[in-house]
Amino acid sequence: MARIVIKAVNYRGERSTVLVQLQGARAPEHAMATLHTVAAGLRDTASLERPSAIAPVSRSIDYAKDLSVDLHP
Repeated sequence: MARIVIKAVNYRGERSTVLVQLQGARAPEHAMATLHTVAAGLRDTASLERPSAIAPVSRSIDYAKDLSVDLHP
């Protein structure tokens, strides 16, 4: 199983968009795509009292060779 991982971080104080274009003969026509997000402020921390204060959230998204993903601030 092949896997492509794209990591993007939005440090800006406003919404941003990541545009991904997969090219080449080995780029799949059909695949599963999962979006993993972690939202945290600059001073947010996890602790024993709040262990899931910074926790990833995963969801399936529609796959396409040209993907557009919104990034929250």
